[in-house]
Amino acid sequence: MSFALDRGQTGLLVLSLRGENDTFIAPSLRAELELVREEPLPLVIDLSEATFLDSRVVGLLLAAFREAERRSRAFVLYTPESTGPAVRSLFQLTRLDSLLPLAPDWAAVEGILQGAADRLR
Repeated sequence: MSFALDRGQTGLLVLSLRGENDTFIAPSLRAELELVREEPLPLVIDLSEATFLDSRVVGLLLAAFREAERRSRAFVLYTPESTGPAVRSLFQLTRLDSLLPLAPDWAAVEGILQGAADRLR
């Protein structure tokens, strides 16, 4: 269970969640999301190494998505094949996959970001 923020991508923030992400990390994750809330750069949540998300973490991701929408900021959940099956099943069973922008590969991430940029013009 860990997460890391990468500002290395040009014009992009990538917050990576790894392993099991449960109530224990929720306060730290909330603080990290608060730190980047005001930034205008697109936010990509990288779940490629996530094996578990509990309801509190999912709630934080939903809140970050809603905040991004309110601020007209691009937001994407990167969920490639390497994302844990429990995480992918969670999005399907809860039907969050129809609400949240999930990208199965980096090309899809770029497509979602481009679409968001086009809508802002």
